[in-house]
Amino acid sequence: MPCNPEDTKSGKLAIKFSAGDTGKRPIEPCTDYWVSPNIRLDHAGDMTVDEATARVGHPNTVMVRVSNISNQAIEDVNVQAWVCDYTVGVSPSSGLASAGGSTPMTGFANSIAANGTAVIALSPVWTPVPADAALNGGHVCLAANCFADTPVDGQALPPSGFKFCCDSHHGQRNIAVREIEGRRMEFRFFAANADQEQPLDAVLEVREVRGKAAFGQNERQLVRSGPLAELPLYRSRFRIVRMALRGEGFEPGPKTRVRLKPGERREVALQAEFNPREAKGNFHTLDVALSRGDEDVGGVRILAIVTA
Repeated sequence: MPCNPEDTKSGKLAIKFSAGDTGKRPIEPCTDYWVSPNIRLDHAGDMTVDEATARVGHPNTVMVRVSNISNQAIEDVNVQAWVCDYTVGVSPSSGLASAGGSTPMTGFANSIAANGTAVIALSPVWTPVPADAALNGGHVCLAANCFADTPVDGQALPPSGFKFCCDSHHGQRNIAVREIEGRRMEFRFFAANADQEQPLDAVLEVREVRGKAAFGQNERQLVRSGPLAELPLYRSRFRIVRMALRGEGFEPGPKTRVRLKPGERREVALQAEFNPREAKGNFHTLDVALSRGDEDVGGVRILAIVTA
């Protein structure tokens, strides 16, 4: 997501993408912006799911923490958010019908003190439907925008849409935690071309993430807040035996080329096989990316945890 000068906005307000985010834009390198810990779900007392998981038929309130990184108070702070199908592009046009479609959920804070933060609850609440659970294996995206009136900082989301790596006012959260039983896993999602006029020639690739990047602060907080909080976790010492992306019209494998027609969505299955000596609590982190040249146009992170 390269940033043009007109897109680059290091504002007084920020939806930080990490604990160390200073609000300076652009984000370089433009990675991991989709794991913002400052966007989460509140389940009204439902402790069976974590802050990045929504249950079908249960109400969820989107909560956004906005930081004032200036030395003066900022008043009349607004937040907009959408629940999006990220495979067709993160924008109001990809908003889920159950969450209002292209109409945003909104929230407001009277004031945020200098160098302070405010956690803003948005309304209306979102109650997922069964179709949401079937979409991309149940994985969607929370995307938010903030702006203020006094002094003016940021703006209501413009027609150009989100610029997550370029604009401090924009934030995204898109982490999937998927439990596995035994030694095999299959995860289904969609590779999509958001352009309604031009075909997309892209590379689809799955990579295992190793080292510290595989389980950072965001992943740790996510697991501890959910039903696996009491399960001791260990980075697996084993490599994944086999990973393959399978779908109609391209060669199966960990990396493949795919051509998508304008507006096309194509189902893809990620299949992974694990070492038979894996123990309960072992985990692997995988990143799936759809890229065109140096630009990622879609992606998802999967935390696969051996639970039995």
